[in-house]
Amino acid sequence: MIAKKSGIAVGTIYTYFKNKEAIIDEIFQIEFQKRTDYLEKLSQESGTSIEKFHRFLDFHFDLLLEDPALSKVLIQESTNPELQSIEGIQKFIQQMPSFFQSILDEGIKKGEIRALDSSITAYIIFGNIRGIVLNTELLNSEFAIRKVKKELKDYLTYALKEA
Repeated sequence: MIAKKSGIAVGTIYTYFKNKEAIIDEIFQIEFQKRTDYLEKLSQESGTSIEKFHRFLDFHFDLLLEDPALSKVLIQESTNPELQSIEGIQKFIQQMPSFFQSILDEGIKKGEIRALDSSITAYIIFGNIRGIVLNTELLNSEFAIRKVKKELKDYLTYALKEA
């Protein structure tokens, strides 16, 4: 299917990738790097921690809007037990919450976010994002994605803000 959509011979794919797992790893490595680069950029910018989460959600969902099939690949393949050892999937699942934890810790330190367990909360945020993407019916149009982003932003704002 990849070869057909790319307009190349199947054998050509195997010049660059030895198997399906190598292709999946490459996809996850690229997508992880995009998000890592953006989160690094966010860490250098001004704004509250909650604003940084909002900007990240805009970025993340805009990427998925550009390529809806990507969201299916990221969720379906990352939840496949047979593929859990792939480096790109491990990075995505283990390190994305770490980035979120850094934003949370910064917000707590600045008094922007209420006292909470940032490690657990980072996984809750990551899980919510994954859960929404897994339910692809919610992401079937640009309007739906905007609505999902708004609801998720509101949820995070009220769940995290200092009382």
